[in-house]
Amino acid sequence: MIILDVHARDVVSDFIRDSILDAREFDQEKQLRFYFDKERDGVIIKQCTDIIRTLTQALSMRYGGAPAGPAETCKTETVKDLTKGLALLCIVFNCSDGLNAAFIASLII
Repeated sequence: MIILDVHARDVVSDFIRDSILDAREFDQEKQLRFYFDKERDGVIIKQCTDIIRTLTQALSMRYGGAPAGPAETCKTETVKDLTKGLALLCIVFNCSDGLNAAFIASLII
């Protein structure tokens, strides 16, 4: 319940900041990102909608993306969900001291 309230607060703050007055404006419609997950038996809010939109725009311009931030902030799951939705290959690896440039090159080439 708190997640819904925080999300609603953030959305309303954005509407006020951007002077969104019409329910048909794109900035209002893009916030409708709720879905029901029967495995979790609840409503899910995709908090990472902005990340997905940014990565999608980068991919459309033939760029890539490198989400960064603290652990447990949905970076990996967001990218995996996006690549699944776009039917793209997603390779996930964790950085370590043994990681070198040759390994990274083998993934890219």
